[in-house]
Amino acid sequence: MELTLPYIMGPYYIYQKISKGGFGSVYKASSDRYPDCDFAIKFQSMKEKSSREAYQSEVEALCNLPHPNIIFMYDYGVFDDFGYIVMEYCEMSLYDKLIEIKKMATLNLFLGSKTPYQNFSPNQRDNSPNNYYLESNNKEKNRAEAYRCFNQKKEAMMTSIIPPQKIVNNEISSCGNGLLSVEYGMQIFSQISSALYFIHSKGFVHRDIKPANILINKYGKIKLADFGLAKKVEAGSTIIGCAGTLDYCAPEIIPGKEYDPYSADVWAAGIVFYQCLNGPTLPWVEEGHFDIKDLVGYGFIEFKQRDVPRPVTQIIKSMLAMKPEKRVTSRDMFLNFSLNDTISGYPSHSGGEISLSSSSMTHSGNIKPIKSSGLFHSVCALIDLKKHVSKSLMIRHDA
Repeated sequence: MELTLPYIMGPYYIYQKISKGGFGSVYKASSDRYPDCDFAIKFQSMKEKSSREAYQSEVEALCNLPHPNIIFMYDYGVFDDFGYIVMEYCEMSLYDKLIEIKKMATLNLFLGSKTPYQNFSPNQRDNSPNNYYLESNNKEKNRAEAYRCFNQKKEAMMTSIIPPQKIVNNEISSCGNGLLSVEYGMQIFSQISSALYFIHSKGFVHRDIKPANILINKYGKIKLADFGLAKKVEAGSTIIGCAGTLDYCAPEIIPGKEYDPYSADVWAAGIVFYQCLNGPTLPWVEEGHFDIKDLVGYGFIEFKQRDVPRPVTQIIKSMLAMKPEKRVTSRDMFLNFSLNDTISGYPSHSGGEISLSSSSMTHSGNIKPIKSSGLFHSVCALIDLKKHVSKSLMIRHDA
């Protein structure tokens, strides 16, 4: 649906087009009823059967899956032969963030920064001339000149590399190579695994998990979105038919035979986790390899751009096992990446930001309290210990 902007639909003032997909378009809107809240309104044609089914699938899923890491639906209906869904607005997708961080690293490398953003607070990172001012060959220049030269140089680069409105504060790895830090990547994935486990526990499968369908709101919270291919499937049963994005399809889907959609979701999530730590590159698109079996089937999942803790690589490999029966489940993922020591049930969604602390969890059905294996805590402790040891050695060396 193409709207002439601005456009008023009931209480919603639609003023910006966000994206256009296979089934419809998404617009940004506001409302006088909720002056402090932005909305994303998705329009889908109801003429084609496939589009109607996608709309109905998404509405059914979002009505039944209230979770802090799943996009929240405020309203839905039909308008001029188009189905619409009013959802919470998110600033960007995980894919946008991965690409942006890569580009920002390229930008800073071009500007001569040795370690991009490393020494600045988040509010200073996008506009601080300190890198330029503190370079040895600029020490004699006054600060005003440093500001002028830095801003001119940065403005020219940003115009050609990154649209100004897309620049946001980023979490950059300490090595300054445009990758998410391991800690931040694991925080992202702990939220994804929580959402996926909740979806599966309710009898749904997503079938299109990829970075472009994982959104990030203005508070940095992860929101799994785009449930147009979601389906309610009985646990233990199989389905047939290729769905989703080919790059994230599990190998058992490709031949067109029956497969377990729950296990296929885990495969797609494994690729997303790999990309969280290694950038937008797919695991097997390296050195001319295009056969999944060449790299994944024999455990050749490598992180060529950085060192990743062994427990993390092991869980990714277990998510990308070629045989579905050997793949971990979404429950295993949730337990391994949970931020809590004890989880009982799930939090109910109230439309606002919900803490994942144990006190905010409510007991649901026959789900019993379970203990987390604490992979997140273990790896982060390992990273902190490594940093502490490195710092101690540095102090001793300086002494």
